[in-house]
Amino acid sequence: MLHLRILTVEKTIFEDTTVEEVVVPTTSGMIGVHGDHTPLVSIIKTGEILVKKANETIPFVISSGILEVRPHSQVIILAFSNPPRPALSSSTYCSSV
Repeated sequence: MLHLRILTVEKTIFEDTTVEEVVVPTTSGMIGVHGDHTPLVSIIKTGEILVKKANETIPFVISSGILEVRPHSQVIILAFSNPPRPALSSSTYCSSV
């Protein structure tokens, strides 16, 4: 499992500790991150982030940002300019959205 946080400078857009995989569009191509992934930092390009958990896939549209994969299955996505927005509604989004 991953502990995923999607952030802007102002607020947390999404946070969940039960994410199985996150797929992120980067300048190097699509990166799929699972539990215990090797630490890395990458530049996110415009596209769709897919957050996969249990029997649900939650898509977010993003314009740009930074992906950081930390030890112990910690994943941080910092969004620049336009904050990521859910492509579909879901009760799992933070109430501050």
